[in-house]
Amino acid sequence: MNVRQKAYLASGLGVLLAFPFLVAGIAFHPIFLVVGAGVQMFFQLISARQKCRVCGKSISNNPVRFLEKWFHLKLYVWTVRIPKHCTLCGADLEKQA
Repeated sequence: MNVRQKAYLASGLGVLLAFPFLVAGIAFHPIFLVVGAGVQMFFQLISARQKCRVCGKSISNNPVRFLEKWFHLKLYVWTVRIPKHCTLCGADLEKQA
């Protein structure tokens, strides 16, 4: 299983496990919404910890392209988008086991 597949698995698992809590929060009590959001955030953090094996950059931290293009600023923000290639070194994430 490569790095990209692990990130997708953690993200999808978080959604599947958080969904019943979110439904229970809407139907019964708002505390379930808090628990469901916590479960989702936990699995998103696991997904965010996946790193490129070549340069070590987190694969969920992606550059803001327009700032880089217009103002020559390098700013990395956390996104849920999981790219096919590392945005720092260009290594193929699907070939990294």
